[in-house]
This record gives sequence, structure tokens and C-alpha cells, in this order.
Amino acid sequence: MSTNTRRYRDMLAAIRKERGEKCEACGAPARHGHHVIAVGQTGIAADLVYEPRNVLLLCEDCHLL
Repeated sequence: MSTNTRRYRDMLAAIRKERGEKCEACGAPARHGHHVIAVGQTGIAADLVYEPRNVLLLCEDCHLL
């Protein structure tokens, strides 16, 4: 596993521990981390990718929207 993958998974685990396992939009079980400012805009190596304030926990339905 790459360092970036590990860093991202660790960040998601910390968010889940802090915020819980519920979708921040509808309350259903959350399975996805959604970047508010898209990775495509910042680049995968940008620190913003790993910034918890830039990530929402969402269920699959809300993430698709």
C-alpha cells in the first residue's frame, strides 16, 4: 500500500471516529468520503486531499448526487 493510500485511509478512520459512521447529508450508514473541493481541482498530491475539513462522509445515494 502506498504512503498516500495509507495517509488517506488514516484520515478517513479519524473522521469516522470523530463524526461517526452516518451520512452527513441523510443519516444513513456512510461508506464514502467526498471531497468538497474535488481532487481533480487540487491534484492528488495536494495537502487539501488529506484535510478532514474538506471531506464529508456520505452514503452511496448521497455521494452519487
